[in-house]
Amino acid sequence: MSQLSQHHEAPSSKAISDAMNASDVTKFPGWKDVADLSANTTLCDMDILDDIIIYEGASFHCGVNVYVKFEFPDDEKFPIVSDEFPGSLKGHVEGDNIVIDDISIDTTSFDG
Repeated sequence: MSQLSQHHEAPSSKAISDAMNASDVTKFPGWKDVADLSANTTLCDMDILDDIIIYEGASFHCGVNVYVKFEFPDDEKFPIVSDEFPGSLKGHVEGDNIVIDDISIDTTSFDG
């Protein structure tokens, strides 16, 4: 969880990003969709699309970009491939903390 300011305002994109980066993305069901695409999938980075954060009371949701590295040990031509996927993040404010509730990742563009 990431700390909010004492004003209890809607969290900034930086505060949401900090909470997202502090979360274990692999615990969310959406990670399984990405992890299943290769023998070894590594999360490299995630970005919040901060121009589209929707606040609804204490809850919020926004778009994200997810950057991953895939390893295909049986593929001699492309054993390691990097890719990017769109996704969405849902969370809420709980007291002085930002809680990430869910991260989903759209893997339909993958043609590996």
